[in-house]
Amino acid sequence: MQPRGFWTDHDTGELPELGSNNTYWPREIRQLAILLAFAGVVLIGRATARGMVVGVAATVGWFGADLWGDRINVAGGSTAAWLALLGFTAFAALAALAHRVSRGHAGTAAARHVLAVLAAVLAVARCSSPRRGTSR
Repeated sequence: MQPRGFWTDHDTGELPELGSNNTYWPREIRQLAILLAFAGVVLIGRATARGMVVGVAATVGWFGADLWGDRINVAGGSTAAWLALLGFTAFAALAALAHRVSRGHAGTAAARHVLAVLAAVLAVARCSSPRRGTSR
């Protein structure tokens, strides 16, 4: 994710390569996907307190794992495929766990409405953020 190497300028010598407007978009998409997965787990958990606890705990762990993977700079097509499979499996397991622990408990209508709005806002958040230097 971080730019590597140096630009060679004939007048000033070597300058480090700096991040541009498009350097960090994969990280932004991953973080938005984690938040959407949180909203999905909570909605599958019927917006109950137990479902929210599962969602929050999983989201904190997932953000930590994402940050760690970003810091060690994982790369490669096979790594991406394995991480995608792991993410899908983790989401399915967490959704099943949230559904199971919330079985027989009803969430409040207010919590369901707030979470539905949160999911809608997260869904359009990426599309509505303007990017400098890029065309749409």
